[in-house]
Order: sequence, then C-alpha cells, then structure tokens
Amino acid sequence: MLTIARMLNLPIFKDARVVAGAGGLERVVRRVHIVSMPDGGEYDWTEGSELILSVGFGLRNDLQKQADLVPMLVENRISGFVLSVGHYFEQTPQIIIDAANAYDFPVIELPGDVLFVQVSEVVFTYLINEQYALQQQARTIHDTLMDMVLNDGTLQQLLEALAGFLYRSMTIENASFEVLADVQVGKVDSARQRSIEDGHTSEEVIRYLMEQGIYSTLLETRSPLYINPVSEIGLEMERIIAPIIVARQIIGYFWIIADDDRLTPFDEMVIGQAATIAALIMYKDRAVKDSQVKMRGDLFQAILQSDDLPDGLLESQAAALDFRLNWTYQVLMIAPGQSTNTDLNTLMVATEEHLHGVAKALVFVREQSIVVVLQSRQALNATQIAAGLLARLTDPDKHILIAVGSHAENLGAIATSYERAKETLLIHVATGETHGVVAFADLGVLYWLYKLPDEALAANMYYEAVCKLHGSDEKQSKKLLPTLEAYLETGGSIKEASEQLFVHRNTLIYRLERIEALTGISLKDTENSLNLSVALKTFRLRGRV
Repeated sequence: MLTIARMLNLPIFKDARVVAGAGGLERVVRRVHIVSMPDGGEYDWTEGSELILSVGFGLRNDLQKQADLVPMLVENRISGFVLSVGHYFEQTPQIIIDAANAYDFPVIELPGDVLFVQVSEVVFTYLINEQYALQQQARTIHDTLMDMVLNDGTLQQLLEALAGFLYRSMTIENASFEVLADVQVGKVDSARQRSIEDGHTSEEVIRYLMEQGIYSTLLETRSPLYINPVSEIGLEMERIIAPIIVARQIIGYFWIIADDDRLTPFDEMVIGQAATIAALIMYKDRAVKDSQVKMRGDLFQAILQSDDLPDGLLESQAAALDFRLNWTYQVLMIAPGQSTNTDLNTLMVATEEHLHGVAKALVFVREQSIVVVLQSRQALNATQIAAGLLARLTDPDKHILIAVGSHAENLGAIATSYERAKETLLIHVATGETHGVVAFADLGVLYWLYKLPDEALAANMYYEAVCKLHGSDEKQSKKLLPTLEAYLETGGSIKEASEQLFVHRNTLIYRLERIEALTGISLKDTENSLNLSVALKTFRLRGRV
C-alpha cells in the first residue's frame, strides 16, 4: 500500500522536503492529480486518497485562499499537497504550514525543475505494480483457501492461514456463539480471552450486540462491521465481526481484533473469500452430520418397531452407531421456546458437544425437537444431566425447555420413556412454561388431568365456570380468568396477586367480586378454590387459551 512516507522514498522525491503535517505521512495515496488552481472550489471529482500536485498559481497574493486551502483539502479527503517552488512561491506560505500542522496534513515542497509529468508517471507505475502484486497475492490466497476445501481442510486451518495474511487475532464462532477455532496474533482483550477460555462469547457481549441491532445489520448488509470498545463488558479493543452466511441464514461469525489498525479494502476482500470458504466447510460438515442424524433417527424408529423387523437388522444398525442394546435408557426431549429464534441443527450440535464425556447418548431431531436417548449400564440421574445441558444451551436470546421421560429398564421400554417425555413437554408448554427442566416423575396431578377424557368433564360446575369466565373475557375484553389464576396461585393473597398482575388492590377486589357474581361460586371456600384451580389446569391442558 503506497503511503506518503513510502512515496517520499521514491527517487523522484529525493530532493523533496516535508514542510508541514509530518504526523499524516501514513495517509494512503491511490491517485495523483495536477491542479493549476488549487483553490478550485468544489472538488467534486475527488474519490478520496488523491495526492495534489500544484505550482500554486491560484493562491498567489490571496491570503484568504491560502487560509482556506488545507481545510478544504482535508474535507475532500485529499491525502497530501505537493507545491512546486520556484514558480509562484519560493517557499510554502506560513498560513498553509500552520493549518497543515494543525490537521496533520502533509505538505511537501518539490524543486521547480522536477516535472509533474515525471512525478505522475513514477507514482502511477508504483501503483500499477502494487495493484499487480495485490492481484498476485489475492490469487495465492484464493488458491490456498480453495485447496483447503478440496482437501478437507478444517476451520482451524482456515483461520491459521487467514491470520498469516492479515496478522490479526481471530476466532470463528457458530450461530450459537460457540468458539469453533481461534488464532492469537499479538495482544487480545479480556472479552476475547474469556471467550477462548469458556468456549463461547459471554452473555454480556451477546446481549450488548443484540441491543445494538448488530446481528440484524449483519444479515442485511452481509458485510463486516466495526465494534467500538465497550470496556464495561470486556471489549477493550476495537474489533470486526463478519458474517458467515448460507442461504440467507447466518451460520457463523468471524471475530477479528482490529484495535487502531483498520481493515483495508484488500483485507475486506480476503475476509469475504475466507467467509465463503468457511461457509463451504461448515456446510459440508453439516451435510455429514445430517447424514449421521438421519441414521440415528432411523435407528430410533427401528427400536420402536423392533418386533416387526427382520432378524439382525436392528443389531447391525445399532452396531454402526455404537448403540448398546442391553443397557438401561432414559429419553430427553429438548424444545426451543416459541418466541426463540433457534436453529435445531445448531441446538443439536451444542447438545452433542455438551454430552460428550458426560453420558453416552443417541441424539437426533424428531417432531421439531431434539431427542436424546441416554444410555448407561445402570440408572442415570437424567434430571441432573438435563440441568447441566440447560445451562449450556441457554443464552440471552434462547428459552429452552427440556423434558425428562421415565426410566426404561430395557429396550422395549424406550417407547414409553419417549412418549412420556413428549407428553411432559406438551403439558408444560400448555401451562405456559417456556424455560427449564421438567420431568415426567414430577407431573403429579397434571398427568391425570392431561389423560382425563372429555366426557369426564361433562356437568362439572367448576370447569363450566372457567369456560364461562373465558367467554366473558373474549366478549368484553376483560381479564377475569388471569385474575382468578393469579389469585389462586398466590394462595388467595390480595397483595401478592395484585402485584403479580400490576393492578391496584381495589381493581383486583372488584374483579374477584365479578367472578363470584358470574359463576355463583364463593372464592372464600377452600374446597371451591381447590376445584377451580384443578379446572383451570384442565382448561389450559386442553389448549383452550
């Protein structure tokens, strides 16, 4: 990259002298323009990074034009000003020198016998050669990165090659913000160090980026974004985040430490190529995993239909996946909350990674959930395993519900464990649960209510009362049913129920009186409260609201 400092080392500038703005010698030069009237009004032709060559004709005998020159050139993103002395000026006016020093804007004096056409030719030749060298380097980078795809390269190998080109510390994360590869070149800040140690971006950083709309902007622009330092959450250095996108879906991110060294257009091109290669590697890995997941799902289906399979088929499928047919089992079902933007494949990969070394498990996708068949020689504490898994899968943008089925002593009981895990999930979703670990063993009366046939509800005055309140709410936009529910859940406490509903106690009392008037049921009777609570649960379980 040609900077003014490098340009001054060219032979044509051997007699040049920097008279002002030495602090700006690292400004980049991309073009050269000869200007006879440097005061020339609007520089609409400029694209930025131009070097202006002038004899100063338009500046002679006009102090105001001399005073306005440097601010105007800086505003138009000019890189520097070369004044040929010996024509209209014997030396650079002091007013120009003072302004140039204030702006760190390079001003260079060139002897009058050095022809501008020669200067332009030398600089343009350098720029063309530099552009050719960049093209050659870009071809080398492209060939290196493509070779990784063709030879089953890994994300870590990709990142190491990229760091060799860009000389920056970098990580690659998946869509769940888990670190897949990292390379450290130079210093890093506490947020990066923590990400590498924990294996994922911290919740504070994720929350900040979401609040700032970073992820939606990345999907919209598909371009790298600069993240300014935020020391309170450990982002002490400026960094760049670049999306890895497949089919309009972000499947991962490049994180690049920038500090004060901003990306050049060439750097951005390299990152764009690397993001494409990373997408290919990740997509290929996903295709392999999808094939494995299908095999697992097929094995599970075979287990459910084991009585109808030809001899030896189940055994061969189980052997291929190292599934033990003579152990004990317990099924977990994992479902993201309804308002959560969570990719099931990403969730499944995170589940597998957590369970590795914790418990032997068969993991696959079924019925819009992740199914986990835990295997062990003796009974496991499946609820404890599920709690650890929940902690791993949860972040500020995710609500995860994990249902634990019943213990299965043998292969034939897996179907029952699966059905009970599924029922447990459905029951808690129906009752408003969006996050946590729920176990079949803890369902209690909820399981009886879930199994209760419709005819058992006929002529039940409490269930009819709940239905009547629901109908009244729909017609008159009232909130009687939520009021009754809060009142019963708080044990009949006016204070706690009003706080839970964010209403004044008098409002709550009025609503309770309306409920009693509509249903003809006294809420002061403990037996009535018990029956209404059961009726409410039944109403929820049937998906009425």
